Amino acid sequence: MSEIPELVATHLPEISAHFAASATDSDQPTVGDVKHLVISALAPALPCSEERPPQADDYTDHLPASLEILTRLVNMHSYSISRPASLPSLLLLCAQHSPCKETEVTRPWSSTEHQLQASLLLAKLEQIYKPVAFLLVEQDRKLLAQILTLLQPSLEKFLSYPASVHSLAWLTSHIPPPHLGQV
Repeated sequence: MSEIPELVATHLPEISAHFAASATDSDQPTVGDVKHLVISALAPALPCSEERPPQADDYTDHLPASLEILTRLVNMHSYSISRPASLPSLLLLCAQHSPCKETEVTRPWSSTEHQLQASLLLAKLEQIYKPVAFLLVEQDRKLLAQILTLLQPSLEKFLSYPASVHSLAWLTSHIPPPHLGQV
């Protein structure tokens, strides 16, 4: 048997533990699982019967489920939510529940508990990656484009999806001024 290089040997216990845990941890969510969780936590459309502002009654069934999912995402191991493919949907979920800097608008699809969990999730994502302002503008605004692609269908029907308008406002409030004109 050949010798193990010194660099590998010093980290061998951690490497072995990681792969042993990966082999036995069947409850580790995949990128698809995280995306599915996020999609089910996003605010649903308003009833199509009438054109009116959103009301708290419109989201009573959705609030407990979305809060549970947000809490679950916050409590997940960083590895589970650190995959770049899930970042756009995770940021979109945070945007729906985070307050805009300029104004405080009623968000009946959210609550103070949602806001707290969204801020915890956002802090976790910023710890894994970078601050949101940098993430949105780096690589020629690639992440911002991905989020806008996710948002586009609901923005086209913005009267039915008021959370999408709020999300767009939150996102644009996090784009630094020199880059805002290029969006």
